[in-house]
This record gives sequence, C-alpha cells and structure tokens, in this order.
Amino acid sequence: MLPPPNLRHTGAYAAFRCIGSACEDNCCYDWSIPVDRRTYEMYQTCGDEGLRPQLRKLITIRPAGGIDQDYARINLVNNQCPLLHEGLCSVHAGLGESYLPEACASFPRSAVIIDGVQENSLFLSCPEAARLILLDPDRNRIGEYPAEDPPNRVADYAPVLDSTPYPDFHEVRELVRQLLRATSLPRWRRMVILARFCEDLNAALAGRGGSVAERIRFARQAMTEEPAPLPEPPAARLEILLELLVGRLSTEFTPRPFLECYREFMAGLDWGPLSTIDDIAVRHSAAGNHFARFEARYPQFLDNFLISYATRTVFPYGHRDTDPRTIQKIRIDYVENAIREQYLLLAVHYAAVRTLLIGMAAFHRGGLTAEHAVKLVQSYAKAYLHSGSYASHAQQILSSNGIQLATEATILFAE
Repeated sequence: MLPPPNLRHTGAYAAFRCIGSACEDNCCYDWSIPVDRRTYEMYQTCGDEGLRPQLRKLITIRPAGGIDQDYARINLVNNQCPLLHEGLCSVHAGLGESYLPEACASFPRSAVIIDGVQENSLFLSCPEAARLILLDPDRNRIGEYPAEDPPNRVADYAPVLDSTPYPDFHEVRELVRQLLRATSLPRWRRMVILARFCEDLNAALAGRGGSVAERIRFARQAMTEEPAPLPEPPAARLEILLELLVGRLSTEFTPRPFLECYREFMAGLDWGPLSTIDDIAVRHSAAGNHFARFEARYPQFLDNFLISYATRTVFPYGHRDTDPRTIQKIRIDYVENAIREQYLLLAVHYAAVRTLLIGMAAFHRGGLTAEHAVKLVQSYAKAYLHSGSYASHAQQILSSNGIQLATEATILFAE
C-alpha cells in the first residue's frame, strides 16, 4: 500500500469547520447530489429496514458512461434532499458517517493528487468556506504539510493526475499564482498578461511557436513593463455579460440567494424594460465609484476569488482524461485549445462576479459589505461553478459574440 501523500493547502482550508445550524445555507438544498458506486452498493444491503427501501426508491443510477464518483443521483423533492428530516440527515443519523456519499462527507473540501502531492482546496459554494477564502488578507498563500495518518476521507476519491503531457507544468502553475498575487500591478493588468500568456502557452503546446520556458520568461518580463491602457469598454460588453448570466438563469434551477443578489444588481443600475444598453453602461460606469469603496476596504476579495478558482481547477490545465472504469482521472490530457478555453472560463466568471458586485454596490449606495459580497460569490458559485452545462454554453455565447481568443476576452473586464 502506498504511503499517504504530502499535503498542500491554504490557511483557509486548515481553518475550515462546518458551522452547522448557524449556516445561512444548507448543503442539502438546490442542487443534485451525486452518490458514488461504493456508497450505492452499501445502501442496497444496509441493515436498517426503514431506510433501505427509501434509499432504493430515492436514488437513481445514472446513464452508462459515468464515473464511479458520480454513479447515481439522489432525486430531489421540492429542490431538497428527501433524506433530510427535521433539518438533519437521516442517513447520518441512522447509519453513521461512513454511509454518507463521498460528496456529502467531504463537501466543501476538495482534493487532487498531482505527482504524489495532495492539493486540498475548498468550494466557494459553502458560505463559511467562501468567507474564509475571500476575506483572507494573506491572499490564500499555500503551505506544505506532512501527510495525514490516517488520511482524511476527502482523499479517498481524489483524482490522481499525472503532469507528464505538459512540459514545465509546475513552473506554469507557479507563474499563475505569482501573477494573480502581484498586487503591485492593477488587477486588469494581471489578467491581460495572463491572457497573453495563455494564448502563447496554447500555441507552444500545439507546436506553433517557442518553448513553454520561453513563454514563462516573456510573461515575467511583461510584469515589469509599463502597460498600454485598455481601450474604453464598449457598452456591448454589458450585453454579452447579461447574456452569459441570463442564459444560465433561464435553463436551470437557480438558488434564491443568487436571485436576491441579481435583483439588487438590476435595481442598482436602474435596469428596467425601457432601459437601453447605452443607458446601463453609463450607470454601470458611475457605479464603479461605489464599488471602489468596497475594494478599498477589501482589496484582497477579487484576488482571492481568482486564486481560489485557479487553484481548485488546476488552472490552466482543466481538461482531464477519464477512465470510465474508475472514479479517478488518470492524467491531465492534452486537448488542442484547452488552455485558451480555461482562460475564457476564468474571464467569464471573474467579469460576471465583478459586474454583479458593481451593480450591488450601487444598490447599497456605497455601503456594500463583506456579508453582501460573500453572499453573491457563494450563491454564484452554487449556480454557475457547479453547473454541468454552463461551461459549454458560455463558450458558445462568447464565440457568437466574436470572442474566441483569450486576449479577446479582456473586453469583459476592461476598467
């Protein structure tokens, strides 16, 4: 048996503790709940005569071709887990923690094992995790820790990835972390440099120009150069962002907290049926002054959003090859333009969150609080980052609006 891997994670991960009934959200509401194969098979033979028929009735095996980690789904009733009884999990109460699906037992913790090192992170869709991540003044600095013995259950189903397909894999990820944390540069400048680097990296991996090591050097040099200003953002960029947001709202169930934030965003910009996109663009620009007050109080907030996203998704290496016979993804797979597509998604999520926060800041007349902002990001993460269809839908919208390259996506967050 292999020894447990060494660990890497942030202080937010180490500090996280579930706050239970004090939490403003509930993990058992508003999204589908995956059941891994091992837990599903345990349910078929469990000794609780009362629970066993419920488990068989309420859990459905997914169509063929899925992975063991997402072998079946609990069928929600009124958008909540039907195994929830008086606010408590009947599986946990009747059978014990070992009978919880892996997703329930580990959430909001997440892990991936890369080249023998376990990287732990937290999902922003948990309110307490979001608070710890987004408000961390140290900008989610990663530390190394000795292996746990026995290992935490989050490691049981952690994807085991091999960086072999990509040269300078670890150097690229370190550059991304350093760039996102480079507070001497304005955030828009960091995102522009990252866009250029991702395009260059995408080309290098396709054999179309230079080595990866050269691209890393060019990006580091760009961090020291005087930037050219971004062009004035056209009003059409708000139209694109609205299309990106509404496209998800109109096709899937959306948690109530996000809808509340969205209504504040619309009201803050006085966005009504007679408003033109030019009118909204003018109000959005003016609302930036309200948001600037929030950023002055919490300069780390959006940096932490980006750093957390990049860490958890192994950015910019998002595509993974999956062996359907096992829950573990066996390698990070090279697919043409995968690097570019990962940047486009990062840009969409960052621009959407920032735009929503600006509208909310206008609604609160400059009194946007950390509580308001955390609520927005947590509910956005639950609605958008956990959506199985949103990534491809967003790519289609960008393409239909002429945004196909990473460098073209900078229009979404030009300041």
